[in-house]
Amino acid sequence: MTDIPLLEKEIRRLSKELENREAIETIILRRADEALKNFRWTPPKRKERDKRKLHSETAVIHISDTQIGKLTSTFDSKVAKQRMKKLAEQTLKVVETRRSGAKIDNAVIMIGGDIVEGETIFAHQPWVVDSDLWDQAIKVAPKILSDFIIEMSSAFRSITVSAVPGNHGRSQPKNAGASPRTNFDMIATVVTRLMVTSVIKDSRITWDVDHDSFYRVVNAEGHNLLLVHGDQISGGGGLGGYPLTGLARKVAGWSGSLPEEWGYIFLGHFHRPMSGVVQDKIFFANGTIESDNDWALEVIGESGRPCQRVVFFNKKHGPVADSLIWLD
Repeated sequence: MTDIPLLEKEIRRLSKELENREAIETIILRRADEALKNFRWTPPKRKERDKRKLHSETAVIHISDTQIGKLTSTFDSKVAKQRMKKLAEQTLKVVETRRSGAKIDNAVIMIGGDIVEGETIFAHQPWVVDSDLWDQAIKVAPKILSDFIIEMSSAFRSITVSAVPGNHGRSQPKNAGASPRTNFDMIATVVTRLMVTSVIKDSRITWDVDHDSFYRVVNAEGHNLLLVHGDQISGGGGLGGYPLTGLARKVAGWSGSLPEEWGYIFLGHFHRPMSGVVQDKIFFANGTIESDNDWALEVIGESGRPCQRVVFFNKKHGPVADSLIWLD
């Protein structure tokens, strides 16, 4: 009998949590519908199949740490839009150069978290954003991502879009008790999917953006790529303060514990591009599109140039070209 009051209390708590979640989802759907009404794109023509007798490559486009909503002396949402537009332009130039010796009909777009800046991740964050979290996740970031993906859809026969959440997408600080499912990075990518599919109605884009896991395993030319944000990694020294020892520990653990086999890892979070080999796995660490970041200057020791990464894979050799796209 003594357990009944506790059970009733738990039922009331869960009911309240469910009501709050339903309220959040209702608001999200209403705001997403408002954003969709103002989204206009002419559907681009699908690229014709490349019939040349050349080996096939897939372009893996890694987008992470866009920090949309962040405000610094040289970065805000308008600059983010300009830099993502430049990323699209430069990516297509790199792809066209590679096409002189390879067929590149397919692309993988990996959205690696910290797409939005957030508003309560650290104490003074409200002072360094140019928009609130709702606008970041439901209006500004989806429009910027949608413009990029639709532009890419004209250059490839097929595209796979996968996404994982970052720490800046959390609705509350890490130890505040909020549900890990309430991550505004994932809300932003789901709204992006709604926007893009309102324009591209054929089957050229495959989406893998609606899930709860911190990782995805993505296939490119028969090679499995592990996508994480990178905030799971900490500890251990390395070049320029980059936690290579911590990365090696995580790679060793994930190699034996994740249900899917994988051979390459893509991550962001540290705002510094880097690549190399740890525990017999090749890693590709992404940069950021922002600039003048005090956290990176304090923790890593440098603020870094804004950039993102495109890696080309073929079936026989895996990664055959690695291109950093500089955005400053």
